[in-house]
Amino acid sequence: MNGDKKPARKRWRWTKRFYAALIVFFLVTIAARIWWGYHAECQLREVLDRIAARGEPIEWADLAPPEVPDDENAALLYKKAAQIPLFTTERTEDDYDFDIENMRMFHGRPEPNAEEKRLYRLWSMVDDLVKYPKFRSEHEADLREIVKESREALDLCRKARGLKQADWGMDFSGPAISALVPSLRATRQVAKLLCLAAIEAHERGDDAAALEYIRDTLALGDSFSSVPCLVSHLVAIRIDGLACNALEEITPALKIGDADGAVSTKQVRELIGQLFDVGAFRKGLVLADMGERSMEYDICERFRRMDGSLDEGPDLTGVPEFIFNFVSGPVWKLDEVRLLRIANVLVGAARAETYPGRQREIERLLMREEWGNFEDWDSMGPVKSFTRMLSLILVPSINQVSIIHFRVVALRRMAGVALAMRVYEVDQGHRPKGLEELVGKYLAELPDDPFGDNGAKISYLKDTKQPILYSFSKDCRDDGGRFTLSEGSMDWNDSPDIPFFLNGDRPKRESDWTDPTKKDN
Repeated sequence: MNGDKKPARKRWRWTKRFYAALIVFFLVTIAARIWWGYHAECQLREVLDRIAARGEPIEWADLAPPEVPDDENAALLYKKAAQIPLFTTERTEDDYDFDIENMRMFHGRPEPNAEEKRLYRLWSMVDDLVKYPKFRSEHEADLREIVKESREALDLCRKARGLKQADWGMDFSGPAISALVPSLRATRQVAKLLCLAAIEAHERGDDAAALEYIRDTLALGDSFSSVPCLVSHLVAIRIDGLACNALEEITPALKIGDADGAVSTKQVRELIGQLFDVGAFRKGLVLADMGERSMEYDICERFRRMDGSLDEGPDLTGVPEFIFNFVSGPVWKLDEVRLLRIANVLVGAARAETYPGRQREIERLLMREEWGNFEDWDSMGPVKSFTRMLSLILVPSINQVSIIHFRVVALRRMAGVALAMRVYEVDQGHRPKGLEELVGKYLAELPDDPFGDNGAKISYLKDTKQPILYSFSKDCRDDGGRFTLSEGSMDWNDSPDIPFFLNGDRPKRESDWTDPTKKDN
């Protein structure tokens, strides 16, 4: 009898120990979870307080610009310019074939009417007419017809240039990820049209009109400086690049003086001032990075709240919000902290005036944020990559955007210097032997090279078959003007230096355009 009681007591003692250990385990787990959540919340609050202390917005709704009256809103005029029949005919060749089939099946028409085909043919030529001089010379009649068809759009852009504000109508009331800037592709087409009109005016001898179209193009690019979106800044970069490429073709034979169609020295100086003034362009990058930060914050907050309006992240259907937040909430909150710290670095570095200065600012800010480096997915193990999933997905390309941003700054400055050299050439009968000869009468000072350091200036390579101005590229060193462009390419990612061809003789490949309306449908 006593023997039976002893095993029972022993079992009961071990059972009590087991439950006591289990209770301790749960208490320790809950305490650890409470501390973990508190630690994550403190980290997030610290980052948000730091942003607020600088007076910078973090909520997506706080980025909404002041209301702009319709009669003062340049964006409305640009949107209207993008709605001319030449652009509304826009579609890919596959879409064009598909629409023909729809016409046959549903509208009883065997093919588009003559006017639709004419407009589509003209639209399909715009890119090649902008890029290739030989193609333009072969299609002069088409070029003139395009400019004639676009007169309304060109006039609207001229009117828009006189307005100082642009509200592109982004939605700041809902999820940030769905607030897309409208009409971006159509706006790029408007920029191409402006550059084409500038080149066409130059080729028929009206350089005064040509430079005004270039100024219209730069104003269109600047109109995106108030849009807090990285995509919009990339559009502005592309538009400014188009304007500089058109100037590269126009400047070598630019007529300056009192002759018919010639530009005045004052007009050239005004354009140089516009090219050198990159304040709006730099503001656009800062605001774009702020917008990216607010968008990332909005996505992270909605993800942690299991907001049904957000399509990003894993499918959590059926998972109670309490369980999701209790089990993994601190993981996502700490990942949000990591993402915001990276975004803070980019916003702070966006104000730098040179690429080397930006790189130094990034290093300094990384140290301030106590962040060693930007890790990528491939360098992480499965646990770390899962716990940093949002930051790895949402963080933008750290370096590429800044490289192309400063590349366009370099192009704008080189285009301005090239214009000053042209005025000097008209006055003196020859180009200057060195850029320092421009200082005083033609330029207040030589512009800095945005890829240089310690006050390095835009460089001039004259003793060569193809004289060029050049800027150091992303390696931030002077390679003597050496470049490695593929024929017809505008991609300088791997080029030692960034060239601006003073004779307008940039290498060009032949156009491969074919008339899409002549295809066998």
